[in-house]
Amino acid sequence: MFGFMPTCKEITQTVSESMDRKISLRRRTGMWIHLLMCRYCFRFRKQMLMLRRISRLEDEIHADGGSSPPALSSEARARMKLALQRRVAEPD
Repeated sequence: MFGFMPTCKEITQTVSESMDRKISLRRRTGMWIHLLMCRYCFRFRKQMLMLRRISRLEDEIHADGGSSPPALSSEARARMKLALQRRVAEPD
């Protein structure tokens, strides 16, 4: 899959894949070398890990019988609906 140096696009795909299943040593090594040199891909991986942790925490809360996330009040929904209707009606 990788040539000499994997591209950022390849690395983001590999980072995502590595969170779902085990990847080969060659791909893992290429990914880490790239991550050490590319702060953007490193940041992407960090953000993906954070999203995974948040998602798991959310699942744990709801699995333990925790309350559902707070809903918007009917007044807030009406204000948002009106703002969206005005936005659509006004040409840019």
